[in-house]
Amino acid sequence: MGVLGGPRGEIHSPFKKLVDIVAEILPTLTIIDAYRILLRNGPQGGDPKDVKLTKTLIMSPCTVAADYTAVSLFDMKPLDIELLQEAVKRNLNKVALPVANLKKIVL
Repeated sequence: MGVLGGPRGEIHSPFKKLVDIVAEILPTLTIIDAYRILLRNGPQGGDPKDVKLTKTLIMSPCTVAADYTAVSLFDMKPLDIELLQEAVKRNLNKVALPVANLKKIVL
């Protein structure tokens, strides 16, 4: 949060600030803990009925690819998300999209 400057709440609108982080900081590993995801009424409030159990952990050297993959958990299309449109437009994906090299591990 400290690298953005400005009011903290602005990270959510416009979402392009999140793309700016990836463009400048270039994470080497992105981990998305999506074991349980909140489908509505977040980030505060919510109700157990708003939670979906996906038992999913996404790891990628490419933040854009990780986000691209995570969007499907919400039954959405990746390029319907403005954040991902902007990231792809800026060529911030380190791998070709759609992500073809996914590995599913069931424990």
